[in-house]
Amino acid sequence: MDTALSSATHRPGYSITAGLTGDRAIERRTERGGQAVARAAVLTARVAERDARGRLAVRATRAVQRARAARASVALAAEAIDLAEQNVAAEQKRFELGKSTNFDVLRRQDELEQARLRHAAAVADYLAARADLDGLSGAMLARYHITMP
Repeated sequence: MDTALSSATHRPGYSITAGLTGDRAIERRTERGGQAVARAAVLTARVAERDARGRLAVRATRAVQRARAARASVALAAEAIDLAEQNVAAEQKRFELGKSTNFDVLRRQDELEQARLRHAAAVADYLAARADLDGLSGAMLARYHITMP
């Protein structure tokens, strides 16, 4: 092969040229930079997921606490209605006996209506807390037979 090469290169009128061109990033900085960006994106996504789970847990805990408190308020408001009805009946008997005025009977009736309004507000608070909790857990969709694709 040496003779063939030397005879080919020493001939007048012939010229042989060879070249090699390569395109490669020095020290693979581009690839490493892309990997670093991808790792940072994965880490950011994990942090965002952890944050979202934490916020969801806090909202669920608060909804459970609100539901429990509202349920207790409903029970207390129901007792208040019973007591207010007893007060109205007692005040009407006192009025019939002449020991009370019409104003006192009206005041007891107003107290009964206020107790009923507080009961309705407590029921609404309970239902709102349950709806919030059902929305967080996904139970609301199942209750209304809604399926997500």
